[in-house]
Amino acid sequence: MSQDAALERDLWAPPAKAAAQWLALQEALEACGPVACQTSDAEAWWPDHKDIHDMPARTAVAACRRCPAAAPCLAYALANDHRYGIWGGTLPAERRGLNPALAG
Repeated sequence: MSQDAALERDLWAPPAKAAAQWLALQEALEACGPVACQTSDAEAWWPDHKDIHDMPARTAVAACRRCPAAAPCLAYALANDHRYGIWGGTLPAERRGLNPALAG
C-alpha cells in the first residue's frame, strides 16, 4: 500500500495533501523536545472564538510564536486547512489570509 493510500485510510492520519508538512512538523518536534502545546493546558490552544483575546489564548499564542517548531507547525496548519486552534503562533482568522505556499 502506498503512503498516500495508508494516510487516506487512517482516520487519525493527516490528509495526503498535508502529509509532507506533518512529517516535517514531527521531525521538528522530535528535534526540539516537548513544546508548550504538548505540556500545558490544552484548552488554551483551542480557544472558542469569544475567548481568543483572553489571557490563556494570548499566552498560548506568545509561547507558540517562540517555539522552534512554529514554522513547520504553521505550514502544516495551512496545508491541512485547520480552521480552529492555535497553530504556528496564529489564530484561525490570521491563517485565513495566509497562502499555504508561502509557509515553511
